[in-house]
Amino acid sequence: MAEEQKVGDAQLGAMLEASRDFAFQLLAEKGKLIPFGARAGKSGDIEFVRVADESSTEPLDEIYTRTQELLAGQASADEIIVATTVAHVAIEGGIGEEGYERAIRVHVEAPDFSRIIFAPYNVVPGEQEGTATLEPGKMVAQEADAVVFAA
Repeated sequence: MAEEQKVGDAQLGAMLEASRDFAFQLLAEKGKLIPFGARAGKSGDIEFVRVADESSTEPLDEIYTRTQELLAGQASADEIIVATTVAHVAIEGGIGEEGYERAIRVHVEAPDFSRIIFAPYNVVPGEQEGTATLEPGKMVAQEADAVVFAA
């Protein structure tokens, strides 16, 4: 195995922010979110990965699993040093102080690091019919088992 490169807080934060922002963009543009991933190699460049698009009829949990499997293969081949898998979730009972019921779940992973961050949001109807904006809430993090960098 190649020498393991340490991933710093700045890289992890950049992956989280880019993944969350891309998820909000897709949700605003498409009206729904199909699970996707993001990856970065040693250069640090972030690339988004989608194994399905909005026209897919495949169950969302299967798309999420396939995305993780794709990234795990790249991690075990030492092609990437940090990855995220991203999905939309409904949270029964709400999350955070504001009690948001919807969130973007971003699983951020690197060697020896794995967290799930929930980025809650509300949909605020616009002044014109059929328009809306997403109002983000405070992110909530929790420990998580590694999947992409599990080996």
